[in-house]
Amino acid sequence: MSKGSSYWGTATGKIGNTVVRVRKGVRVESAYQPNVTNPRSSGQVVQRGKFSDAVGFYKRAMANFFRMAFEDKKTNETDFNAYMRHNVSRGYVYSRQMVTGGEGALPYIGKWLLSYGSLYIPQLAMQPSGINFTKLMTGVTAETPTMGDMFAVWISSGYAQEGDIFTVVRVLSSADGAGYDEYSDETLGLIPGFTYTDVLPAGAAPKWSVDQYIVSAKSPGKVSEQRWAKIEGALISFDDMGTAATPSARAAAVILTRKTANGLLCSTSPLVWDKTAETMMEQMGTDNWLEGQRKAWSSQNVILAGALV
Repeated sequence: MSKGSSYWGTATGKIGNTVVRVRKGVRVESAYQPNVTNPRSSGQVVQRGKFSDAVGFYKRAMANFFRMAFEDKKTNETDFNAYMRHNVSRGYVYSRQMVTGGEGALPYIGKWLLSYGSLYIPQLAMQPSGINFTKLMTGVTAETPTMGDMFAVWISSGYAQEGDIFTVVRVLSSADGAGYDEYSDETLGLIPGFTYTDVLPAGAAPKWSVDQYIVSAKSPGKVSEQRWAKIEGALISFDDMGTAATPSARAAAVILTRKTANGLLCSTSPLVWDKTAETMMEQMGTDNWLEGQRKAWSSQNVILAGALV
């Protein structure tokens, strides 16, 4: 493959045995492949499944007006390609039941990075009872702290500045993983995938919530009054988004960003899932599960056509 060759001028398309494309103003030439094989090895099926999962999550984020940030985004790289470069290996492979049975409710679970950069911010932590934000409050001594009290500690600690942007992202899914299991070694028959609780209307896509604050030691409002803060045990709250008796897959992330003359700086911030989702990911990561998916998807040739997205 070559870039920017002047041989073809402004032409694009197939010319002889060469395919010419223009991507963000740069001409790219590659050899024409008349016979594209469709290999179905275990590794290739898994790779394609993870790719589809990552694409699905990105589209869900875009649909909720959330734009991710990557400091190392290249000049001629799209936002999508920067995201995929960091996240394509972080997804999972779903069964056909998971894809078709949820009627749009598929949570697109993965260990996603929502931002990647040089800034530091204390990260959330998954624990059995929920997603904990205690580290955000390290060093805060006020009995009923305000957002300004928390930001003042961040500023004095040197990792935040007045005027930075603090973002809290929450994702609520109705998928609970009940009835979910690995494949049988004997039959490799499909086991029903995610079931869906009444936390959201039947077939509803996961709900997103994005809260943003300007970092300032004078910021008003108690931390406990923020809709994402369940101060008992310092857990991220989803109560304003929907509740159900049965736990469902939920996730949250905290991101710090800063505008500079040289561009946007950001923290490296993963999306942290709760125990329900972590259990799903553990099960979907087993060799038995992946082998079952390879056989199922390869025989149907559905995932190769992009069925997950």
